Amino acid sequence: MKKCLCFAGVFLFLIGCGRNVGNKTILKVGAEKLTVSDIAYRLKSLSANYSEFMASDAGRKQLIDLLIRERIILNAARKEGIGKRKEITDIFDDYKKNYKKKLKEYEENLILQTYLSELEEKKLNVPEEEVRGYYEDHRGDFLTPVKFDISHILLSTEDEAENALKRIKSGEGFSELAKAVSIDTESSIRGGAMGSFKKSELLPEFRDIVSKLKVGTVSDVISTPYGYHIIKKTGERRLPSQSFNESTREIKMMLIKKKFDDWLAAEKNKLNIKVDYDALKLVSTFK
Repeated sequence: MKKCLCFAGVFLFLIGCGRNVGNKTILKVGAEKLTVSDIAYRLKSLSANYSEFMASDAGRKQLIDLLIRERIILNAARKEGIGKRKEITDIFDDYKKNYKKKLKEYEENLILQTYLSELEEKKLNVPEEEVRGYYEDHRGDFLTPVKFDISHILLSTEDEAENALKRIKSGEGFSELAKAVSIDTESSIRGGAMGSFKKSELLPEFRDIVSKLKVGTVSDVISTPYGYHIIKKTGERRLPSQSFNESTREIKMMLIKKKFDDWLAAEKNKLNIKVDYDALKLVSTFK
C-alpha cells in the first residue's frame, strides 16, 4: 500500500513538472527573462529546414546568440525611449485594434464552421429515400437533361429593371446594356454572361422561366433575394441521360442547399434585421 502511495506521489510530481517546464528560464538579459515556452513559440515560426537545424546543439547555441543580440539592441532602444515615440505608439495602437478584430473574426469563423458541420448533420441531413423521391418526381430532368447558357442584367430596384427591359425591347443590345448598368460586376464585364447550368443548378426563381424561354429571347423582370433580373437565354443543348446512381450526389447537394436556404429564411424572419444602404456607400470613403 505504501509503495502504491509512493508511486502515486512521484507520478503527480512528474505531472506538475511537465506543467511548469514552460516557465523555466533559459535566458536572462538584464531584467528580462526568456522561458522554455517563449523560445518554443519562436521556433514554431521557423521553416522546417531551419527547425531541424535548431534541433542540434550548434543550432540551439546559434539561436541563443541571436536572441542575446536582439535583447541587447531592444534594451538599448528602450533606454532611448524609442517605444514611447508617437509614431511607434500610433502604429502599435493600430496593430492592437486590428489584432482584436482578427481575433474576433477567427473566433467567429471557428464558431461558424463548427455550427455549420452540426447543422448539416442534424437539420440538413438528406436520407436516401428523399433523394430517390426527388429523382422519381423529376425523372425527365435526368433522363433527358438539358444545359442552358444564360446571361443576366441585375439591378437594385424593380423600376430600374423595368426601364432596362424597355431599352432592350427598343433595340438596345443586351450585352452592351449589361456592361453599362448591371450591378453584378463579375458577369457584367462579360456582357452579362453567367455560364452554363442544368435546370437543377439554377435559382428556383429562374428554373421554369429559363426552361420555357427560346434561345435568343429575354425574360420579364424576375425578383430574387439578390435583386431584379432580366434573363437572356443564349444557348441550349442536350446532355446524356443520368441514372439514379449517377444523379445521387447532384440531387443530394441541391436538397441540402434548399434545406439550408429554407432554414436561413426562417431564422431571418425571427430577427429584426435592418440595413442602412445609404451608410453602406460610405464604406469606400472610410480609411
